[in-house]
This record gives sequence, structure tokens and C-alpha cells, in this order.
Amino acid sequence: MSEVLDRNAKVIAEFRANEGRVGGVFEGAPLVLVHHRGRKSGHEHVSPMMYLPHDTAPDTVYVFASKGGAPTNPDWYRNLTASGEGTIERGTATYQVTVHELTGAERDRIYAEQARRYPGFAEYARRTAGIRTIPVLELRQAKRTTLSASASRRRENMPKAVRYDEYCGIDVSGRRGGTTGPGEGQVRVKAAGINPSEAVIRTGALADRSRRRSRPGRAVTSPWSPRRSAPGLPDSRSATR
Repeated sequence: MSEVLDRNAKVIAEFRANEGRVGGVFEGAPLVLVHHRGRKSGHEHVSPMMYLPHDTAPDTVYVFASKGGAPTNPDWYRNLTASGEGTIERGTATYQVTVHELTGAERDRIYAEQARRYPGFAEYARRTAGIRTIPVLELRQAKRTTLSASASRRRENMPKAVRYDEYCGIDVSGRRGGTTGPGEGQVRVKAAGINPSEAVIRTGALADRSRRRSRPGRAVTSPWSPRRSAPGLPDSRSATR
């Protein structure tokens, strides 16, 4: 592991162990962990970096591709601008962000404020003068889809899927004919397919694990396959276990 990667790994571990606070050169500074995916490798990377909070938008931050005043831009800058999105850890929160690069007067204003608060950034700008302009990226929390009131009510009224095999001790029997006995319940299996080979529509019946060989489930009328677990919906005529 390179010296930089080793140092970053220690900062990341300390950040996560202390709700976003670290010591050393970053002590007291606002720090964020930025997740970005390699534009060529596709591998995910995490880079700790200082940020400037937005004046009025609490879920927006600015980060600076200073690379300590080096003549080239950091890889994380290229990755973020190539994808246009990423994920950040900020304090104890983690959320997806969109990436927007600032330009012109807006970029200059934000960078000047960062340099005013942390003079090291003024030194980075001095080192790169005439070589490159240090990029400033705005990382804004990605919009989350909000359901309408009517859609929300419909979702609340939808039947809930339950793993009966795991939580209720019931197996899918897939037997033909018969009725449930005492202590047995039925579930109408609407779909089963944990892997592609099982991605078929079927119906079936569930019975108590201890009775599945001695008491048949109720009749099925569509294609089915015997299985010992499957997602389903409780049948309205099911007995209480």
C-alpha cells in the first residue's frame, strides 16, 4: 500500500469511529469521505477531503481538487466529473450526490472563501498559478423520489411479502388436493425465483413443517413446482397457526 493510501486508510477509519471527527492535520476541519468509481477500472475508491458547506443548502458541500498544490488534478476529480455522481459520508450521514463543477466568478468566490478560512488553500493556488486552476466541485444531495399522498396510501395498503420458511417455520409443500388441518396455514404463492432458473410464476400451498408429509395442502390450478421456500401472500382462508 502506498504512503498516501495508507494515510487515507487511517483517516477513514478514524472518521468512521468518531462520527466524522479526526485528529492530526485535519483536526477541527470539516471533513467528508467521498466515494467515487474509477472511470477506467470501475473500482470504488474513498477519498477523505476538506469541504466548504453551502451557505443555505445543508446537504450541499464544495470540495477542492488542490492535490496539495501539485501541477496535475487528482484522480478523484477526474472520476467524479466523468460520472457526474458519487456518494459522501458526512458526520454520521451517508447520501448520494450529483457533481457540478463551478466556473468563472462563482468558482473564484467559493475558492477565495475556502482560502480565507484555511490559508493552506491560498498556498496551493500560489503553487499552481500559471499551471492549472484548482477545480471546485459542488456536491449536492441527489433528489429522492417522493410519493404522492394517494400513492403512499396505496403502498401502505398493499399486502406485505413474508419469508414464511424463515420466520414462521413453514415450508412450501406444492401438494395437490386436500384441505388444511388444525394448526396448519396456507399461503398462495404468487411468484418464486431467487435465481433465474426459478424465475417462474406458480401457485401452491404451505403447511406446518411438522405436518407437511401427512396432511396435503389445498388444490392448485396453475403450473407449480414443489419447493421448501417461496415468497407468497397469506390466503384469506388460512387457518391461524
